[in-house]
Amino acid sequence: MRKKILSALLLGLFTVASTSTFVSCKDYDDDVKNLQDQITTNDTNLKKLVEDKIALVNAEIEKTNKAISDAEKAYKAADEELQKKIDAANKAIKYLAKDSHWQSYTYRLRARVYLMLDDEKSALTDFTKAIKVAPEEPEPYQARGDYYYDHNQYDLADAD
Repeated sequence: MRKKILSALLLGLFTVASTSTFVSCKDYDDDVKNLQDQITTNDTNLKKLVEDKIALVNAEIEKTNKAISDAEKAYKAADEELQKKIDAANKAIKYLAKDSHWQSYTYRLRARVYLMLDDEKSALTDFTKAIKVAPEEPEPYQARGDYYYDHNQYDLADAD
């Protein structure tokens, strides 16, 4: 009888253990499936987020390229406008050959346009021409002195 009780007890123990193992495996499978679903969802969300960020970056690149293009057009237009001013000054210098005051003034204006174009050599040449055509006037000396001062050539600025 002891053997039967012991056998029945062992059989009951194995039954409970196997049931709890099956329940435990079922819970484990559900947890794995849940984690796989979360990974899939996160992967989808991450891909969408990356696509959105790439779209935003591409939009910014496009805006920047347009701004660069607009700036280049504006620079070209300004450059053309400055060239028109140089051409007008050239004509004025030619027609004002008999009036040293206005010829000197026009050389100084053209020199300033050259400075806007970063043509330092031509600007300095025109400031010097302004002095040559009207050496009695103080403005050409002041203009060239300002040029020298702005370029840290203080001894030449003081001389003018």
